[in-house]
Amino acid sequence: MSRETPALSYYRACAGAWRGDVTFAISDPARFAAASLSAIDRARVRATCAIRARIDTSVTVLSEREVLHTTRITQLGMPSLVGREVITLREDGRTFTMHVHHRMAPFFVARESGPFEGEVDADGRRATYHLALFGVPMLQVGSRDGDHVTLVQTTAWSTSDQRLARVR
Repeated sequence: MSRETPALSYYRACAGAWRGDVTFAISDPARFAAASLSAIDRARVRATCAIRARIDTSVTVLSEREVLHTTRITQLGMPSLVGREVITLREDGRTFTMHVHHRMAPFFVARESGPFEGEVDADGRRATYHLALFGVPMLQVGSRDGDHVTLVQTTAWSTSDQRLARVR
């Protein structure tokens, strides 16, 4: 018989389809200017700041140890990022690793990254991810409340807020 761990509880509660808006801002222009980013990644960041973005995402619990998360971000009705993330829950019931597979506009060349680390709080309502955005360390915190999830992502030079609602 399985036990309901905080991580499994979090992802089971998040199972299904979600939609929302993405806000993205450069919080420290000097650090952004100094960041080691390619010209195309700088252009992607600026476009994400300037053009309204929508996110469609889904969570599927494949087993007690594996979760599939999909992401599709659109701007002006066209995809700017399409991806899937495979989350492997650890035996301790709270921590996990995540492998990321994304394709980004304008060329949609596949990018794979990870493994990244994360943890779910003891009550299974908040997940913290230690990721990277264009090779820059990024902290993502997701909080669930019924049919709503809020994601906040921060780097040394940016902040992003995603407010998602369950799609019925």
